[in-house]
Amino acid sequence: MSETPQPITLTIDGHSVTVPAGATVFDAARDAGIDIPVLCHDAKLKPVGVCRICVVDVGGRVLAAACVRAAEDGMKVNTSSPLVERQRTMLTSLLMADHPTPCRRESSTGDCALEAMARHYNVPGKDAGTKGAVTAAMAGPPMILRRSSLWITRPASSATAASGPVMTSSPTRSSGAPARDTGSVSPSTWTPPWAHLPVSRAASAWPPAPPAR
Repeated sequence: MSETPQPITLTIDGHSVTVPAGATVFDAARDAGIDIPVLCHDAKLKPVGVCRICVVDVGGRVLAAACVRAAEDGMKVNTSSPLVERQRTMLTSLLMADHPTPCRRESSTGDCALEAMARHYNVPGKDAGTKGAVTAAMAGPPMILRRSSLWITRPASSATAASGPVMTSSPTRSSGAPARDTGSVSPSTWTPPWAHLPVSRAASAWPPAPPAR
């Protein structure tokens, strides 16, 4: 016959708290009326501890996430030590760096937990008016460098035709504004990889012909 697990008694911020075996530090603090901030926790869901805002000092080498750290008998927990407060301030600052202020939830219902925490720790938010500008700036392909000051042309004289297409520099953009070279390649020294091919082959070297069926 299995024995019934004994209750666990721990100390949170100097208060003795007794909880059933298997309870977390967050559960124990909540039962004692001690508030531990948290963003990713929902009582109806299994705790995952991803936001790390609920970190507390349990006397170990690193801070522990209260929502997933099991309470232990005799454990001493500090929920607001200077180290804990610095950690929460840093995490809040990182989260607010990409959070428009006020967000839609804060504007409509006024209960955004992240913005409430930012106000508590005096962490500034990002102006919601800059969101459109940032989105527009990131609309293009992230790994492609567009060099509108250069284009490929075919030599006009037959004497230079064998050299194939060459890269030339454009004095202006299509809008008429002066072009800006965004790279370090010199048009006068750049040699295309197809320069050694005859003109007829260079013209058809790219794009390649579709495979025969």
